Amino acid sequence: RRYRKAFDALVLAGLPLAVGAAVVGRDLISFVAGAEFADAGWLLAVLMIAAACVFVAAVSCHAIVAVGMQKPMIWMYAIDAVVSLALYLAYVPERGAGAAAWITVFSEAFILVVATVAVARHTGIKPPIRSTGWAIIGSAVMFAALGALASLQVLLRIAIGAAIYGAAVLAIAPELRAIVRQLLGRH
Repeated sequence: RRYRKAFDALVLAGLPLAVGAAVVGRDLISFVAGAEFADAGWLLAVLMIAAACVFVAAVSCHAIVAVGMQKPMIWMYAIDAVVSLALYLAYVPERGAGAAAWITVFSEAFILVVATVAVARHTGIKPPIRSTGWAIIGSAVMFAALGALASLQVLLRIAIGAAIYGAAVLAIAPELRAIVRQLLGRH
């Protein structure tokens, strides 16, 4: 039960970060580092996909340790490391930062899938799919809103986007409304 709740929470946190970075990445990089670095905004967006994978994979990776499966998983981590290193060596020198970012996405997505499947096979606990659906719908609403608000300052857009995402997810997920009420002390 805790595994499913943690999985839900991290899917619901990770996916909107990746989607939001796709919309505001260029403006956020400009704000933080200056307009001359704006073109790196797409790299932020790609790396946020990897970060979302790390968020969600963390739950399965911790579960692997909790159920004592870390020894068999070492081989999967080793395969990931060898394949990723080979890809970095093959593509980064010629294709640069973009290749490095996409290889990182591959690496983190590989671990997410392998770890989640391993936990499901070992424990019989399947990752909750509904939370992923909620996150996709909420992120799509946020994506559209952020695109429409492109003329606003980036930090304001991020705050509005977060509020819109939260409202959208709470509107479609009654279970989450109950959790929020509990957290706020309103039963």
